Amino acid sequence: MHIPKTIQSILLISLLYLQIPLWAQEYSVSSIAPSLLENAVAVIREYHTEVEIIADNNSVLRQKKAITILEPRGLSLADIHIARDSFRRPRRIRAILYDQEGTMIRELGAEELSTQNLHTGYSVYSDIEFITTDIRTNQFPFTIEYVYEVYSTINYLNQIWSPLSNLEVSVENASLRIITPLAMSFRHKETGDQLTAPMITEMENKKRKHFWQLENIAALKDEPFMPQWFRLAPHIIISPDDFNYGGYTGSMQSWEEFGQWINKLNKGRQGLPIRVRREIRNLTADLTDTLEIIKRVHQYVQDQTRYVSINLGIGGFQPETARGVLRNQFGDCKALSNLTQALLAHLGIPSYYTLIFSGSDYLPVDPEFPHNYFNHAILCVPLGQDTLWLETTVSQFPPGYIGSSNSDRYVLVVTPEGGVLTRTPPFVQEQSRTTQVVHAGFKEEGHVEFTLHKTFEGLNFEDRAFFGMYSPHDQREFLLHTTDMADVRVNHLEYIFRHLPEPLVEKNAQMEAMHFMRRAGNRFLLQPVVLHQAFPPPPFAENRINPLELGSTGVYIDTIHWRLPLHFSISHLPENVLLETPFGEYRLEFTFNAENHHLEVKRRFLLRAGYHEPEKFNEFASFLRTVYQKDRTYVFLEAGGAGSTAISTE
Repeated sequence: MHIPKTIQSILLISLLYLQIPLWAQEYSVSSIAPSLLENAVAVIREYHTEVEIIADNNSVLRQKKAITILEPRGLSLADIHIARDSFRRPRRIRAILYDQEGTMIRELGAEELSTQNLHTGYSVYSDIEFITTDIRTNQFPFTIEYVYEVYSTINYLNQIWSPLSNLEVSVENASLRIITPLAMSFRHKETGDQLTAPMITEMENKKRKHFWQLENIAALKDEPFMPQWFRLAPHIIISPDDFNYGGYTGSMQSWEEFGQWINKLNKGRQGLPIRVRREIRNLTADLTDTLEIIKRVHQYVQDQTRYVSINLGIGGFQPETARGVLRNQFGDCKALSNLTQALLAHLGIPSYYTLIFSGSDYLPVDPEFPHNYFNHAILCVPLGQDTLWLETTVSQFPPGYIGSSNSDRYVLVVTPEGGVLTRTPPFVQEQSRTTQVVHAGFKEEGHVEFTLHKTFEGLNFEDRAFFGMYSPHDQREFLLHTTDMADVRVNHLEYIFRHLPEPLVEKNAQMEAMHFMRRAGNRFLLQPVVLHQAFPPPPFAENRINPLELGSTGVYIDTIHWRLPLHFSISHLPENVLLETPFGEYRLEFTFNAENHHLEVKRRFLLRAGYHEPEKFNEFASFLRTVYQKDRTYVFLEAGGAGSTAISTE
């Protein structure tokens, strides 16, 4: 159930429910505080959200948002996306344009509101539609104000609220109200110095109101290697104690109870046709090892089905039946995990349906605050003292490999007794290697032939796991576009995909560069570090604002063997380099064998995961800049007598 971040935000906001007073506001640009204009392409003037739970199957959201667009780069932020499906019905949508003085220009007509299906670019089977606008203008700045209501038949009060959902956008005034019956309870967690505990008021109509307010929140400057959104933006996590979604009642007061609700949704959906039961038994009849049986079942699911995102009714949470997936030959992450679980159960192998957030920009799970943080489903298979994780939606991933988007994070394993919170394993950096061996030799002056063998392992397996889907032409084009050399011809290229004993991609290539060496007077300049993984350095920052956050890379190891012509001598060989920093490691070593005119270059590079204060950014940029420069260092060659070995390392 992969949903892009933008759509996730829309869905979360659209699940809220609110009451907005419609008093007049001052929208002139001149009234905006200077601090809110810094690093901003837009300013949210008002962002008022109110949720009212009327009954178990009756709630309403009332939303008011006004945003001033300061320049063309912020134009896309002027549009709205209001979700509509079998549970939600938007009403009373109004949109009004104002000029830079805050004077009303006009109200948008109904014909300026369009409807788009979720499957347009995102999903194939969905009943979700979005009411959207497409504001186009050359007049900046301007303000657009939206007011609307969404009536819903669910009271699933599970969302993350923040008006600061984009970089380079500041907030002038925002508030969240949640109105519930006195008998209804929910939990909330505030993050950010600007947020405090809510003001709680008991109302005369046997209801309770929670109220939060934010004012004058500066824009987040867009900077390279900045932390993820959740570390910087003030936000509130709302989680229900008890809820009703699509007629299924549940509780989120504990992980165990939330897992019990998932069990309700999945109950009775694993029946298999007699034909399939017989087929899967015959398919595994020659196997006795449990791991080998699991691998064959996993491959069977990949062969019989394909991944399709499904969002129909409660289908955002409930998997299609195993029979339905086999009949249709497709399913989403929930359906494919459920089918695999059913097949394994038929063979006597227990496994557990598991919820996870898949992706890099995610809100980490707080073990002490049960909440539906998840957007994806995988499968957990106990194997003695070990655990095997299955990603059923990516055919290129073998059993046990779940990719960087699923590794090293909390997941909810749904057991028969309920949910159990645990973690997926991290990738070990030293086992996530890209290892390359290059043999380079001269056919004639300036004309070089390269033969290379490269392997991608661990985390780095993902870098090339999907290349089998590309045509040979596209594979060659990718190689040419990522090669920092001119006049290159690819004579041979192949990728070999291996899954045993560990996932591995092998790359073999033969290439030629026609004009590789540069001439400087009587010297020839040879750049010996070739065909490596480059990390261009970011520019230095005079006034870095945000902390520096680095994700772990794999280890990149290169060995380049140069066969130099006998009539060339080396007049300058660069010094070896060793850089050990809090940000990463870089080694570059040169060894010249005079007897056979062989130059060996060894390179090793990695980045370390870490969180650093803003003032450390330029040290990091300097580290990458040094790496970038040393990778482009030259060996100086001079034409001379055969076997000449004069070397300078000055």
